[in-house]
Amino acid sequence: MTINKIIKFRIILFLLFFMSVGFFFYKAIIPSGKIVYINNFEKENYFLGKLNPSERLAIHNKKTENIIIANPVYFNLYAPRTFDKAILKYRYKNAAKAPLIETGVLVDKNAWRYNLKPVENRLIDQLSLVWSKIIEVDEMLLIRPETLGSNASTSYSSIKDFISNPPELNKIAAYNYDLNLNYILEDYQASEFTAQNIPALRGAYQFFVYLKNEDLNLNFVFYDLNKNKDSDDFDIRLYFNDELIDFKHILDDGNTGNNGKFSEENIFQFKLANLPEGAYKIEVKANNDVITKTIKSAHKKMAFIHKLELFNAGKEDIKLYTDSNSIQATTVFPESLQIVKINKNNLDINETYKQFEILIDQGTSSEILLQKDGLILSGDGVFAFDPSSLINPKIKKADYNLDVDKSGINYIIAKYKTPEKIGEWTIAKVEIDLAQAYRENSKNSFIISAPALKQEDKKELYFDLIEIELRGRSLLDKINNFWN
Repeated sequence: MTINKIIKFRIILFLLFFMSVGFFFYKAIIPSGKIVYINNFEKENYFLGKLNPSERLAIHNKKTENIIIANPVYFNLYAPRTFDKAILKYRYKNAAKAPLIETGVLVDKNAWRYNLKPVENRLIDQLSLVWSKIIEVDEMLLIRPETLGSNASTSYSSIKDFISNPPELNKIAAYNYDLNLNYILEDYQASEFTAQNIPALRGAYQFFVYLKNEDLNLNFVFYDLNKNKDSDDFDIRLYFNDELIDFKHILDDGNTGNNGKFSEENIFQFKLANLPEGAYKIEVKANNDVITKTIKSAHKKMAFIHKLELFNAGKEDIKLYTDSNSIQATTVFPESLQIVKINKNNLDINETYKQFEILIDQGTSSEILLQKDGLILSGDGVFAFDPSSLINPKIKKADYNLDVDKSGINYIIAKYKTPEKIGEWTIAKVEIDLAQAYRENSKNSFIISAPALKQEDKKELYFDLIEIELRGRSLLDKINNFWN
């Protein structure tokens, strides 16, 4: 080989090397700030992971699992840099006629909480065909036809008009909409109140209290199971009208091992004065190593939101009260298998790691009798340990659990767009804010949730395409921001 040919060959190799480096550098920084990843289920995609777990999935007409047969399922998105938002596009067949499909991104790893957004809500889709509606961009107000013209307060010309002059709160349901209306209890008087008999709770939870001419005064007793290797710091947060107004950080006990040695009890008082009248939300953000042994409160109104995990401490004969339309229960402890009495109905928890559900007559509160603790209870309402303590300032949720006739709902306000139908396919697009998303090892976790989908029903959600468009700042924007 002549010297000239050797030089040319080396030049070609160097060009190929630099082109390869440039290509991977381009893919890593994505200078435009936009990129699209697609999973059509024909082969595994490195950036857009497959659906999981496999026991909730099946294969049909594809090379990777693309049929959802049980709820929920997850997938991971790998992206070499951060982005501000994701626009998800799903193409699917709702053969199961699932009344509610939602999707979202993981925002809290400890509480395993996803920020859910609507994909398909069949209750709203069906009511929008027969109820009067006002649509403004991606917001809608549905009005029961017989309420129109009955009085001045129900004759709304816009959503702004509705919010500024709303009807009674018990006549409204909402979906994916923060309707911050003042919640005031008429004739409420603060008084001395015997502390509720609240059993030990595990991990994260939230509850409402109502205050009027009284200080917030809560006394917690915590301890640490030390069954994992992570640091078990946790937070207590106080919200009013969904705005964070106070924050306490509780440090780990210093034992970061997984030796199972229980920590000393940590007594913590959360006290705050001069608060306006209204309902306040307290959030305990903790992992499952943290146990709340007791909560002592002088407040008459105190109700836990959506979910409670009762620690298996051996407590028996527990009474709760709820306004939920449906209740789900599960346990991981064989010793906690039991028959739960809900009003006059029985819910037989006869298998571990399986969720059991019961629907309840709407419009009334229900009494729950547990034989023993160690259960995870969830519902679409609140739970209290005294019937007079039930308080729920949240508007009813317009989803598949809601019977608008039995509940007396005349108005539904939602931030939702009915998905597009193309032949036998449904096309849905969902925009998700990634600013608060939990990201680990360059990955975000996403969920597809269809709460009514149960494996024993043998019904299917058939997905043909998942497409994610990521949008963020361009390289030029970052350079300008750096220099400015």
